[in-house]
Amino acid sequence: MVSTVNKINDGGILVIEDTSTSYVNEYNSSKKFSFMEFTKKIIDDINSKYSKNFKQFKFSLSNYIYSVQTFESIVAFKINRSKCNFNKLIANKGINHKIMDFAWVGNDLNVNSLKKIFLFIKPIIRLNKLTKFLKNKINNKIISKYFN
Repeated sequence: MVSTVNKINDGGILVIEDTSTSYVNEYNSSKKFSFMEFTKKIIDDINSKYSKNFKQFKFSLSNYIYSVQTFESIVAFKINRSKCNFNKLIANKGINHKIMDFAWVGNDLNVNSLKKIFLFIKPIIRLNKLTKFLKNKINNKIISKYFN
């Protein structure tokens, strides 16, 4: 995919199928470097164009890809260099519209409940992490360059 994107004409779409294999251990040395994690990184990369103050990735396809669509086991990358610009902030010119933000209502309760659950599960996860770490160390080093 990496060497293909720059060869696609504007208005083109790169479609990747069988992306559900990102969730199958036999196909991945590490979930951290799976194709779906790479897709999430591309989304972060595209959204980092909101501000030059945001983290800019060393490896970037944000000058080619302007949109990502996901479906069951399929990811579509829309290519158009002319739509890959840094966004401009739109301000409301100081007008307070008195709109209430409910995004964080009740979140403190949810976080405290999850902390109690994770205290119980943490020792079990540690054993699995050790075996996976030993198995996947080499492959992670090879593909990690695409996530920076």
